[in-house]
Amino acid sequence: MDADVEIERPAHRRLLSFLLLDASKPISRDVLIDRIWSGSPPASGRGALQTYISQLRKLLPPELTRTEGYGYRLEVGGHQSDAAKFAELARAANDSAGTREWKQAL
Repeated sequence: MDADVEIERPAHRRLLSFLLLDASKPISRDVLIDRIWSGSPPASGRGALQTYISQLRKLLPPELTRTEGYGYRLEVGGHQSDAAKFAELARAANDSAGTREWKQAL
């Protein structure tokens, strides 16, 4: 994704953050509902989640948000998220530290 996207609604930001935490892994609807409403979802939680997903899909490139079984997955690869980039750099530093290549590890 080349352009910045402004996610204004708090519920959309929460949903996106939970999808990013488990990027490229499917997350069940029930887990997302529980996370978004901190364990106390409204009776309309399932419908609200579907609405949030639909609205998020309008903001993001269509290939990123996938329906996966009974849940959803945000398909991010490479350096599309700071968390993915950090994990990759941490792995590289750990690998370098194990071989005593200290300058690369830092």
